[in-house]
Amino acid sequence: ALCALPVAALRSGSGVARLCVPQSIAHALLPGLLEGTLYPMPDQDGFMRFDPAALDGALAGTRAACVGMGWGPGQEYEKIIQYILNTYTGTLILDADALNTLAKTDLSCLKQSACKVVITPHPGEFARLVRCSVKDVLQNPIALAKQFARQTGVTVLLKGTATVITDGAQTYLCSRGCPGMATAG
Repeated sequence: ALCALPVAALRSGSGVARLCVPQSIAHALLPGLLEGTLYPMPDQDGFMRFDPAALDGALAGTRAACVGMGWGPGQEYEKIIQYILNTYTGTLILDADALNTLAKTDLSCLKQSACKVVITPHPGEFARLVRCSVKDVLQNPIALAKQFARQTGVTVLLKGTATVITDGAQTYLCSRGCPGMATAG
């Protein structure tokens, strides 16, 4: 599944795609990586370690980065996210386990970030971020997404039957798609 990420990035218009993975699993992914480049990251027990020089190298020359897919519960992921938020100047997309990690932190780091941040939660991830129930998110997705975007300075893409996209000032609803888009992430 991780090897599909660079292909998706390239198909959506990216000129180059770089897949950053823990060094200990890089050899296993290499045969399946048909497009893009592999960037092994220092790790411990299969989880990336916080290494500023490696992060700088991974992000060098990029205009956008997507973080969190396939991460799992790494111990140093909060430090990694904080570092990227503080130093990266491109667009940062936070998804999956990056959102779960972020939900455990002080969210003021989003407002103070050096980069433009886009979050792409499903209702469960968003409920953890805004510290409410999934039921509350499903009952009032537009208002909660707009409020969160205004408070944190991020763009929210709240996945759902109608995806809510908002920066807090402007809001769009996208009802395009199909059930297959929810398969495997």
